[in-house]
Amino acid sequence: LTLVPRETLTVSANRSTMRPMDAVTQSQPYLRGSLFGWPDSVRVHRLANIAGQCEVGEHTRIDAFVTITGRVRIGKNCHIGTSVSIFGGFGSVHDDAGVVIGDGVALSPGVKVFTETTDLESGLITGHVGAELERASYGAPVVIDRYASVGANSVILPGVHIYPGVQVGALSLVRESLASGF
Repeated sequence: LTLVPRETLTVSANRSTMRPMDAVTQSQPYLRGSLFGWPDSVRVHRLANIAGQCEVGEHTRIDAFVTITGRVRIGKNCHIGTSVSIFGGFGSVHDDAGVVIGDGVALSPGVKVFTETTDLESGLITGHVGAELERASYGAPVVIDRYASVGANSVILPGVHIYPGVQVGALSLVRESLASGF
């Protein structure tokens, strides 16, 4: 076990802001949201990777090994499980494509949310640059509405809207919007 002085460790809530980790120890793995400019009731595991423009509501917990990039808005009372990846269009031709997660949503471990993907119908698959990249990719916002739940290791593709209260089973590939049962 190699110990690193706390002064050298940093976390980021926004790619333009870097702040030192204060009073983080092995016995305190969760950071308070106020470190990121979020409500103090938010808890973020110190091994989470957050970059871009991310907003988080009160009483939300983000577990270890979570990756969040781009434009992402997470509501109140949510749980983002370990190893979840949310890609909100950060640093791409589809920067306007973001992710909105409503209040009370649960994303189980290993869920992947994408706001862009390669357009296989374009005929361009590898080596994209410049204008070719724009033609060869597809991007659209993703909305996971309030009180929805997404099962472990599910994948949510661009343009999907998961309506209120929808339960997505484990290992699902969500290609189209899912309407609420009530």
